[in-house]
Amino acid sequence: MLAVVSLFLLASCSSERQAIKLSGSTMGTGWSVKYWSDETLPDKMQVQQSIQSQLNSFEQMMSTYRADSDITQFNHSNSVEWQQVPAELAEVTSAALEISALTDGAYDITVEPLVELWGFGPVETNGKKPSVEEIDLALRKVGYRKLSVNQNLSQLRKSNADLSIDLSSIAKGYAVDRVAQQLNALGIPNYMLEVGGELITMGRSHRGNAWRIAIEKPVDGMQSVQLVISPDNMGVATSGDYRNYFEDDAGMRFSHTIDPITGLPVKNRMASVTVIMPSVMLADGYATALMALGPDKAMELAEKNRIAAYFIIRNGKELHTEATSAFAKYIHGEEQ
Repeated sequence: MLAVVSLFLLASCSSERQAIKLSGSTMGTGWSVKYWSDETLPDKMQVQQSIQSQLNSFEQMMSTYRADSDITQFNHSNSVEWQQVPAELAEVTSAALEISALTDGAYDITVEPLVELWGFGPVETNGKKPSVEEIDLALRKVGYRKLSVNQNLSQLRKSNADLSIDLSSIAKGYAVDRVAQQLNALGIPNYMLEVGGELITMGRSHRGNAWRIAIEKPVDGMQSVQLVISPDNMGVATSGDYRNYFEDDAGMRFSHTIDPITGLPVKNRMASVTVIMPSVMLADGYATALMALGPDKAMELAEKNRIAAYFIIRNGKELHTEATSAFAKYIHGEEQ
């Protein structure tokens, strides 16, 4: 979800130092990188091709929108035996299962049947709210404990043949981590990289100071700044209820975050959650997990695990904010 907006301001620069912005598409969303180049760094087309090639590879592994992807093949398989998958797919699945265990299943990558039922997956729906019977049927196919991973052997196994997984809540963050490693290997020290709103900043901006990122105010139909932060070589991920939602024929709105216990979209006062961590993959997953938990449980879990998290919470028609103690050091300026 593109809920984090960069404050990257282009300025005049010398011939030795050029502002570069590259972009493309992947996993049903967009990506971009902004950095400062000179004659010692690779040609920008080489950088573009290198990034796009790697992202295409991740999409081939983890996109449920591709019929030929590795994750789709696993989802469509009726086997309950160990199945070989790419190492990257096993790595992301393992991380997701750890978050599931920590949140007692509030975060669950096996909610794919429910995601599709509510119209948030690759299959189009008729725009109607699912029936109780349809939800109950989908719930029988859900449960992270029915999924096992052997990361050493790059294998996955499901105990229910109908089980399927959806990594959309964590895969973009993983892609950012891996592309960042690639940029580092190319010798690019100062950049801001973003995939579908999940991002990482490294080094310094063109002004020579820390990159500044604006967290968006969760209001429909407009883009305005809630808070400016300086992540300082960290990953940032945001999850919210105001960009992607289901609306039935009666105009009732339902969040895209599904409760794997009830099978219903989550109904709590959380409007958005921003998480800052060294790993964008983990920040991505935890942002979704905390969103699903709701304000009280999310704050308790985040403080207990020293997670830097910022919550925007609905109070009727008003918004108020809360932040964990670990988040305070990243705040740049006052809230809007």
